[in-house]
Amino acid sequence: MKSKYSLTIHKLINDLPVFNWESIDDIIYKNGIYFVFENGEEYGEYRRIVRVGSHIAQNRLKLRLKDHFEKCSHCSSIFIKNIGRVYLNQKKDPYIKYWNITKPSKLSAYERKVYYENKDRDKEKQITDKAASYLQENMSFSVIGIDDKNIRLEYETAIIASLCKDDDFKASSNWLGNDSPEPKIRKSGMWVSQGINAEPLTPKKMEQLVNIIENSIHEQ
Repeated sequence: MKSKYSLTIHKLINDLPVFNWESIDDIIYKNGIYFVFENGEEYGEYRRIVRVGSHIAQNRLKLRLKDHFEKCSHCSSIFIKNIGRVYLNQKKDPYIKYWNITKPSKLSAYERKVYYENKDRDKEKQITDKAASYLQENMSFSVIGIDDKNIRLEYETAIIASLCKDDDFKASSNWLGNDSPEPKIRKSGMWVSQGINAEPLTPKKMEQLVNIIENSIHEQ
């Protein structure tokens, strides 16, 4: 049986307006949580949520979405990085160890030297372009408005944990993430590696979340 919380979340989120990378500027909120859907992924009769995300800096909801869908850099978008990891993993390409490095400044002097000696900008652009095309062609998303940073970050992780604890929340056999080298992505069926083991929604928080989503439905 489906988790009551997971089913309710999917039902309500599926009632929200749906955006794609070309309609980000139509979003009415400056702050909030976004829920990503992917072509071919279903949860019962609903589009399955494959990513839940938010943002730390205030007034950056739309800019964060543009980081993923428009700016398309694996250094600024973990979404792009994770899809790129899949493509490299599918080919057993050893370049994945360099692709995984986001902040060379945190490497030791020797590690930085090796990194820059092996960095292939043309190869990275090809992978990034392929990942960006997949993202733009296969992903859509809905949003809810939450202004308070602490509240939205708390809900982000609690929602992820609640979805992942549902035995019926599973990726399809054709889901691209099944080829991810990241165990948490394969296990969760989501393009996330954080929040999976967080505290799930309590009955009180679920009630509050329902109110937030219903308000967002009416506002949009």
